[in-house]
Amino acid sequence: MSVLKKLFAVMLFAAVCATCSAAPWTAFGPKRKPVTLLITANYVSPRALAELVQYESGQPFLLLPAANDTNQSIIFCPREKKDAYAIPEAHLNRFIKMLDVKRIIVLGNTTYVPQKYIDLLDHHTPIMRIEGKDWYRIAEELNFMLNLSNLDKNFRKIRSQLVTEDKLYRPLRNRQTQTPAQAPADKTIDAAAQSVDEK
Repeated sequence: MSVLKKLFAVMLFAAVCATCSAAPWTAFGPKRKPVTLLITANYVSPRALAELVQYESGQPFLLLPAANDTNQSIIFCPREKKDAYAIPEAHLNRFIKMLDVKRIIVLGNTTYVPQKYIDLLDHHTPIMRIEGKDWYRIAEELNFMLNLSNLDKNFRKIRSQLVTEDKLYRPLRNRQTQTPAQAPADKTIDAAAQSVDEK
C-alpha cells in the first residue's frame, strides 16, 4: 500500500471518529440504550413537551400521575412506537438504575413533579429540574440544552393549536395512558400565568 493510500485511510478514520464524538448526547438511534430520561407529570404542557423531545431524540420519559388522576400509576414511555407500561412506585429507583441513563431531566416545579418522587431516587445519576412559568421558554431551553433542531417550534405550534382550537389533548402516539390534566393549582403562580396554562 502506498504512503498516499495509508495517509488517506488514516485521515478517513480520523474524520469518522471526530464526527461520532461531536454528535449530540441525545442523538442516539432507537437501537441504542437511552442516555437521558425525562420525568414529568400528566399535565398538558409538560407531557406534550416530553413527547416532542422523545419524537425528536428517541429518549424515553416517565409520566407521573396528575394530582387528580383516578389512576395513580407511574407510566414508563420507552422509545417511540413501543408500548408504555406501569412502574410500581416502590420499584422506581431500581428501575431507573436499571436503565443506566447518564442524566435525568425533571420538567416542571414541585407542583407538577412532587419532590417525593425525586426523593425516591438515590441521586447516583445527575438530576436537573427545569421549571418556570413560561413553557415556551422551557421548550427553547430544552431545544438548546439537548441540541435538538425543532423542539421549540413544534411545541409552539402544538400548544397554540390546543389553546386556539380548544381541542381535547391527544397524545402524539397511541399510549395507554389517561388524558392529561390541566395545569395544577399552585398558589405560587399568579392567576394570569395559571389561566394561560389552563387553556
